Amino acid sequence: MSDDILSDFPNLKVLEHHREYFNSVVEFAKKIGKFEPGEEKPYQSLLSNLKYLNEWGGPGHQVELYPDSPYGFGFLIQRGSEGNWRTIFNGGLLYHGQHDGFGSGMGPTFAVTLGATDGWSIHT
Repeated sequence: MSDDILSDFPNLKVLEHHREYFNSVVEFAKKIGKFEPGEEKPYQSLLSNLKYLNEWGGPGHQVELYPDSPYGFGFLIQRGSEGNWRTIFNGGLLYHGQHDGFGSGMGPTFAVTLGATDGWSIHT
């Protein structure tokens, strides 16, 4: 993995004015030990979710990430080519933990998960 994480994910796009936020979320994930997949619930790591979004649409797709809930992102799945992208759906890559009742629907995320979640989860 390179220092510029986005260079490892060619289908992920973060606009320049959102780069600082993206980098702060990566640093937060590393600090709390949830950047790389662990043995328990590896799908809740930030890295595994970024990989999933990067690979989701295959050729002709890109995923634009933007700031959303605390330590989370909104995303747009887009189809097309450079200069001609069309959004086909959107969602969120949200961080759940004690601050939102582990995905119980409480604020600040107001999002529900099927089980208690301490890490990142994709919502559509």
